[in-house]
Amino acid sequence: MWLISRYISRYFLSFFFGGLAACAAVLLLVDLFEQLDKFIGRDVLWGDAVRYLLFKLPWMVYQMVPAACLLASVLTFSTLNKHHETVAIRANGVSPLRLTRPLLLLGGLACRGLL
Repeated sequence: MWLISRYISRYFLSFFFGGLAACAAVLLLVDLFEQLDKFIGRDVLWGDAVRYLLFKLPWMVYQMVPAACLLASVLTFSTLNKHHETVAIRANGVSPLRLTRPLLLLGGLACRGLL
């Protein structure tokens, strides 16, 4: 059982960090284009603009953790279903709740990390 949990957790974490990076990058680009007129109008140096965005990055990551967690959960089980791995695991007598336990634990840890 521990092997299945590690396998599902590995899928989840790869999708979680990929989704978190992608969501944060999109949010950074949107914020950059919103602030671009202010940066140009006040003759802000590019280094200062980049520093502004880097200081805003922790807030953006904080905002994107729940969305990345949901995205990773959906993608994890979609990938497992696509390859019929959930059917094979369930055929061995593993309950669906047992399959979701690693995701619930990792999602809880991610939410706890936000506090």
